[in-house]
Amino acid sequence: MEEREYSSECPLIPFTISSEGHIVLKAVEYLAADQSVTGSAMTLADAVFNRVAGGERVAVDFGGFTGASSSYFNLLIRKLARDDVGAAFVWAPESFRFGNSFQKSVFEQSRAAVLPRRDAP
Repeated sequence: MEEREYSSECPLIPFTISSEGHIVLKAVEYLAADQSVTGSAMTLADAVFNRVAGGERVAVDFGGFTGASSSYFNLLIRKLARDDVGAAFVWAPESFRFGNSFQKSVFEQSRAAVLPRRDAP
């Protein structure tokens, strides 16, 4: 997959565009030394939500992001799923890229706890 780097509206937080046309936001870029991990989850959620609500195709990449706990993912998912568009984004398989299988498992457990699928039996 070819990705090109661009600067976003905030020049301190870059993003890439995947060959599939998704704007890829890297979660690790939203960690700030002067901000708590939960604060970074809220900042990332707002950045993603604003783009998704504006009709952009977005993917969040957790590669290189260490220490993401269920609390982090719970908050991120709650903030993203503030409306039907955000909830659909959280459940879309192309929305998230994970650095490892453990990270993906913690995310999926958080998602199931915070945002049960409406179409699930």
